Amino acid sequence: MPADAAYHRMVYELMGGNAMPQTGYLGPLATAGIVPSMGLITYTVVYIVVAVGLGMVWFARKDV
Repeated sequence: MPADAAYHRMVYELMGGNAMPQTGYLGPLATAGIVPSMGLITYTVVYIVVAVGLGMVWFARKDV
């Protein structure tokens, strides 16, 4: 689930885009300073819609 990308984009937008967290202490493999593109955010929204839709279909088929 692309929750990490959505979180990083949310923080970027809420902080005005200027105040990126300092990532020097996280090491060379840290991705906290990278802002996800709108394509990844679109993928996140589509992922959530499909997951909820499949859940609704599977739940509707259950005999409760």
